[in-house]
Amino acid sequence: MLNLNFDDMMKNAESLGFGPNKNNYNDERFWKISRNDKEEGLAKIRIIPSFVQGKLLPFVKVMEHNINIQVGDKKKFYSKESPSSIKLPCAVSDLYRELGKFGTEPALELQEKIRRSTKFIANIYIVTDPLKTDNNGKFKLWKYGTKLSDKFLGAANPSAEDIAMGTKPVNVLDPINGSNITLKQKKSAGFFNYDDTVIDAPSPVKDFADSEEMVKWVKDNSIDLTEWSKEEHYITYQKQIDELKRLFEGTPYEDLLKGLGSFIYAGATPNQSQANQASSTPAQKPETSAGMPEMTDTDIPTSNETPSQETSAGVDDSELSFLNGL
Repeated sequence: MLNLNFDDMMKNAESLGFGPNKNNYNDERFWKISRNDKEEGLAKIRIIPSFVQGKLLPFVKVMEHNINIQVGDKKKFYSKESPSSIKLPCAVSDLYRELGKFGTEPALELQEKIRRSTKFIANIYIVTDPLKTDNNGKFKLWKYGTKLSDKFLGAANPSAEDIAMGTKPVNVLDPINGSNITLKQKKSAGFFNYDDTVIDAPSPVKDFADSEEMVKWVKDNSIDLTEWSKEEHYITYQKQIDELKRLFEGTPYEDLLKGLGSFIYAGATPNQSQANQASSTPAQKPETSAGMPEMTDTDIPTSNETPSQETSAGVDDSELSFLNGL
């Protein structure tokens, strides 16, 4: 019998060192909900667990950094999945910490523009995609945010009050005893949200003869998630610096950072950061290549959802601790 326990799947993910990378905007393996002329999205999907190296995973998690700046009527932005997702040095994290260390009003103004968010990537089976029916019956990858993640995981771990009212736990990832998800996307106050999304009544996603047939179906059709554990899929430290230079080029922030002596324009590398991390003790944060304490993801404020994003702000690992009881 296939073990669909969340805790076991999370341990599998940890043992494989998972934490994804690169942007997926033009990756055809990824599915995005389509919207009608009223800017409303509707689809029915099923989240499917993924086998990687013989282990079962619920999803992979990635941290994203976003910086949006505007000079006059020109908008420029940086949006990348962070190498910190798998604990690699991150130039954006270093920059955020450095700006705080400078402490000047212009530096803190720029620091405020750096945001991070948490995203989850999972396999889905598309039951119904009304506006793109060619997707029906296909496996795709899907990236979603913590509001939806909380909804899905909450279904598997209802509150004591909900249980008292007759709510039963539903593992939405179970292809036989789990549930389809009716995604409903709408726009409110200029932002898209999934507040009206519904977890349907439990039902098998397909009519399987037995659990062995279901396991074969998952293995044969799910998309490999291995790449999100590989260092080479993450933007390098130097590439991050190059992208940041392009972002600030021709803006007042370029002159600001040069005038302050920012590591971005000083040819810094993450080598010293890695060496310091290896020799650090729990009581002292290691220094980064910019000569500052190593930055954790929680040091950067979470970003609010924008009209161009489908998902919402990130959470810390500690907020997922309830998975241990599933």
